Amino acid sequence: MFAVLWASASIAAKVGFKQAKPLTILDARFFLAAAITLLIFQTGRERRPGKGEWRHVVVLGCTNSAIYLGCSWVGLRHVTVGIYGLFVALNPFLVAIMSRVVLQRAIKRIEWIGMTISAAGLLVAVAPSLHTARADAFGIALLVIAMTAYSAGTVYRTWSKTTLSPGALNSWQIAIGAFILLPIAIALNGPHRPAITWRLTGALLWSVIAVSLVANMMWFRLIAKDSVRASRFLFLTPLFGYIEAWIVLGESITWSDIIGTAIVFAGLYVAGTIQFTRRRALIPTPTPDRTTSDA
Repeated sequence: MFAVLWASASIAAKVGFKQAKPLTILDARFFLAAAITLLIFQTGRERRPGKGEWRHVVVLGCTNSAIYLGCSWVGLRHVTVGIYGLFVALNPFLVAIMSRVVLQRAIKRIEWIGMTISAAGLLVAVAPSLHTARADAFGIALLVIAMTAYSAGTVYRTWSKTTLSPGALNSWQIAIGAFILLPIAIALNGPHRPAITWRLTGALLWSVIAVSLVANMMWFRLIAKDSVRASRFLFLTPLFGYIEAWIVLGESITWSDIIGTAIVFAGLYVAGTIQFTRRRALIPTPTPDRTTSDA
């Protein structure tokens, strides 16, 4: 569910954000999401960050919100979606390496094999679009910064061991990210105000509720359990993005998409990220007939 919702952010951008400057609409999304989430969780009596926890919130607001999404959104203006999908595959490997160094989390050989298989599947899926891919050095540099920041934030969340709930942590880090991104958006975009349309409003609300609120809380819950295993779900986001683009935008799905998806799932299964179990039916044990036994 996290991968499905996270992938939908790019679809919302394609539907409603065509006429808007990327950082302007992204910062509007942050402020709106922060207002809604803080209202929900503070009225629900979720505790605020303690004195020693504010630095964790600021770090996550910088890495997971301002730097990652800011660089990604601007970078997508300079590279194709296919190239972006390949850079997404960097995250699980970066998280694994950082977790090994920072958290002393042992990475099993089978996990490396599974991640490599999934990365190969993602390459198969995007390969047909690479011959027409457009990318420049600036866009690639932004994506490298974005993926590195997101991976660092993922590992930092586990390292911090903060006891804030996923909902409270998410709401405060979005608010911090909004204020960090505001002067940058003003400096780059000036006093730009997009035309308010139904498409823009719908896309913005979807991005706020489905992505910033629900998907982000799922992400914090996942990485609190195991950041390395959670990061491997990011292999699925470009693939779900293709499926959602087919449903919403009418874009075609090719055999390479299908084969690549199957390979990605195989890699996740090998690495132990996803498991398939069979539930056995509970057959009640017959109780002995007292009358018969007495006889």
